[in-house]
Amino acid sequence: MNHSDWERHADDVALARYSVISPLVCRQLSPKEGAENKTQILAARHLFPNGKTRTVSRRCLDRWCNWYALGHANEDGEICTEPGIEALRPLPRG
Repeated sequence: MNHSDWERHADDVALARYSVISPLVCRQLSPKEGAENKTQILAARHLFPNGKTRTVSRRCLDRWCNWYALGHANEDGEICTEPGIEALRPLPRG
């Protein structure tokens, strides 16, 4: 995959991830509302860039919310991106 294709793919993945977590990160929710939204998100099937739909695990949902709030950390725990939608992009592999 060339650089421009990778960038487009990374943007598409970030937007798909954001569409999954947006009900949790774009509103102030009570703990009860947050739990209800999480349950709905985990039960739903979501469309991803490869054209397939799939469910999302609680681990992925929590990880994506954390990345959005705090930034994306690499395997060594170092923050590689600023918080926000940029943090939802996959990191390039070495």
